[in-house]
Amino acid sequence: MEKRGSRNAILFVIVFIALLTASAFLLVNWIKSAEIFNFVRPFTVEVTNDSVYDIVSLELGLLKGESKETLDKIIASGAKARFIPNLDLTSENAVYLKFRDARGEVGELTVCGYTEYLNGMTSVRINEKEAVVEEMDCF
Repeated sequence: MEKRGSRNAILFVIVFIALLTASAFLLVNWIKSAEIFNFVRPFTVEVTNDSVYDIVSLELGLLKGESKETLDKIIASGAKARFIPNLDLTSENAVYLKFRDARGEVGELTVCGYTEYLNGMTSVRINEKEAVVEEMDCF
């Protein structure tokens, strides 16, 4: 009789740990995807390349001032990449993105219209005809 009771206790502990682990995993994924936490995350730019051409150069910078970062990472056609620019923000400002594709075509757009803290996220989609900011949630 005692063996049966200890087996049930062990089974209960295993099921409890599995449920606790699954709950923690779901909670972490929800927190990562929830937009309400954008104001505390470092400013992140997500670029989706819908063009048939690779994007061969990116520059992120502040509209007012000299702070900018050039990224020579290639974003292949059909790929997506995320960047956290290393910019020196001293007062309220805006952030721009310049890019060049494999043809040599260049584009520029504002990816954060106003920021005081360089927090939040912006999603950009680039194709052969245009670059569009799909989501701008920056602080």
